Amino acid sequence: MKIKILLLLAITLFSPVMATHAASISDYAVVVSTATEQDRDWAKVVAALKKKHHATVIAVADPFGAESRAKLQSLHPRYVAFVARPEEIDVKFVQQIHVLSRSLDNAPYMDFMWGIITGVTPDVALRIASVQKPLIVHRALSTTGINLDPLDDSLTLSDGKAGDFVLQTNGQVFHGNKTSDPISAHERYLNYYNRNDVDLLVSSSHATEVNLEMPFRDGSIVISGAQMFMVDKTNLFSFIHAAGGQTKSGLWYQSPGSAERRAMWAATNGAPELRHTTNPKIYLAAGNCLIGDAMGTSNSLVMDWLSYQGVNQFIGYTVPTWFGKGGWGVLELWQDYGGQYNLAEVFFLNQQRIIHKLATEFPAANTLQLDGKTMDQLCGEDSSPATVANASLTASLNKFDDKQHEILLGYLYDRDVLAFYGDPKWDARLDATKAGSQVKWHWSGPADELTLTIECVKDFKKSELLIQLPTRMKNVQATSADGLTVTVNDEFIWIANPDFTARKTYQIKVAPPKS
Repeated sequence: MKIKILLLLAITLFSPVMATHAASISDYAVVVSTATEQDRDWAKVVAALKKKHHATVIAVADPFGAESRAKLQSLHPRYVAFVARPEEIDVKFVQQIHVLSRSLDNAPYMDFMWGIITGVTPDVALRIASVQKPLIVHRALSTTGINLDPLDDSLTLSDGKAGDFVLQTNGQVFHGNKTSDPISAHERYLNYYNRNDVDLLVSSSHATEVNLEMPFRDGSIVISGAQMFMVDKTNLFSFIHAAGGQTKSGLWYQSPGSAERRAMWAATNGAPELRHTTNPKIYLAAGNCLIGDAMGTSNSLVMDWLSYQGVNQFIGYTVPTWFGKGGWGVLELWQDYGGQYNLAEVFFLNQQRIIHKLATEFPAANTLQLDGKTMDQLCGEDSSPATVANASLTASLNKFDDKQHEILLGYLYDRDVLAFYGDPKWDARLDATKAGSQVKWHWSGPADELTLTIECVKDFKKSELLIQLPTRMKNVQATSADGLTVTVNDEFIWIANPDFTARKTYQIKVAPPKS
């Protein structure tokens, strides 16, 4: 099968004047509340992004209101940065970005890649906004299993067997356990972090907005202001008791005065601290509850990672985890695609994958928004009588068997709750030369006749393969041979159930419909 990609660039080919005008329009927009944009120091963050990306700035009273949406529809950028102060960012803020990202046209899919640019201070946000040099990941620290092939150095704490770990040094891998090396998991994590400049952090296990537990609850990172402590299990209980105070109901870490009580605890506690680091890094919290929720405050775990630990991009849940297709799905694609896409692109494609599942199997989900109580009931956090929304969902899914019912609810649950912090156009990726991906692809040919070539390195069988288009394409169709099922929208190609054979090459054609 040999097929070419034909891109119809009528404006570019036939109207030099219009082409020049189109080229001057940025593919990047900055959305910011007028209250933030009018702050002199935060305005510097907006200005930096405008200069860096030749961006269009949309400063409005409500970043998610009709005025903002109309301006985005007119511009239709491929990238959108939401510049926001910590007090503006919470679960609802993230959910509104997801909804807005799907509202620029009639299709159910995300219309742009996005990221939240923030920090404890405007200077932190300015650092994140200004970063230019791409990051190739060479050293990682993880509390769940990851692919070690693209890395030179790493420490992985097992979340499958207590005490197990994998240490990689200069490509050499050592598998250890608590018999061969009895140091605790939290001490091992602390020692590695404080002695090495890490490019990539990956985590699972229990978490809240103010603490991150090690696997099997063997210690925890806890925060107070700029300080990040590593505590054992006894000190974790002490921290929780101090932060919760006398509150008998609600969430201990959100009780009134919790931040002040954490500060008092920190002043008298002797636990070791994670050092402040400045080397650029990324953080993928694939399986942690709540870690991506800033709680409308600068005193939260995500703000600490961004502000004091050199994290330029952070992905994490704003709610308790349940189904996991958001976080674990990003990690899956990040590793499967092996450096062919950066972290922001993988986040974008995974969201499209979630939406595609709902759009093709449960189209009624396109207009559904789940409130917090309904989501808590779905994942078992709330056992009270079903909300109206929950009862309606259950009734509308009656035609599916129990397993498919749960899967669709899980996709719906994950659709609008994963946060992405950082510049969506910053390039951070795995080393593609070492990743050993099963499939590789590239675009070739002149601008008006591109060819997508997919090379299968090893046998590749998946439920789908998503490939982002090199530029946004309108009103196009895809054709294929050899039994491939291919669909395309203006952002990506979707190959359903690919079953590729090693050492075989495939090509796909995308073109406007013939008149």
